Amino acid sequence: MSRLRSNELPTLMALRSEVRPNRHLKRNVAIAVGIVAAVAIVVLTFEYEFVQAGCFGCGGPGSQVIVKYVISCVSSNGNETCSVTLENIGVESVAPSERCNLTWNGTNYTGTYVPTSPIMAGASQNGSCTVSAVAPSGASIVGSLLLMNGVELNFAQTAS
Repeated sequence: MSRLRSNELPTLMALRSEVRPNRHLKRNVAIAVGIVAAVAIVVLTFEYEFVQAGCFGCGGPGSQVIVKYVISCVSSNGNETCSVTLENIGVESVAPSERCNLTWNGTNYTGTYVPTSPIMAGASQNGSCTVSAVAPSGASIVGSLLLMNGVELNFAQTAS
């Protein structure tokens, strides 16, 4: 083994600094691939568990509540009431909340939905959303209903 001369030292140091960034390249690539794979797994799990494909306004994981029928929207005694049939096509029960909204002619009205009893898996429930306002006959009404699990269901009907 020979001794280094003083004029060779800078050349070896320069060579070593050029090689050093690539020294951990495989490890850094492996870490990056692992992070991307972990994020992909989390996203796919979320999509599978919480986004119910093909179900408009579903009730979330385990419960898929849909507005099966909008029976009518009728005014009476200064109130507008839209009657709907909800169906739970999922495997868990879920309950509607009291909160609902009806919108027509660009104005949103907050109302009360009844009943708020749970809808069992495979069952249907008739209910109604009532607001303290009257829609003009023939107006297009868009309604929304909040379920207890935080999911919002939407429906539409023409005022009679």
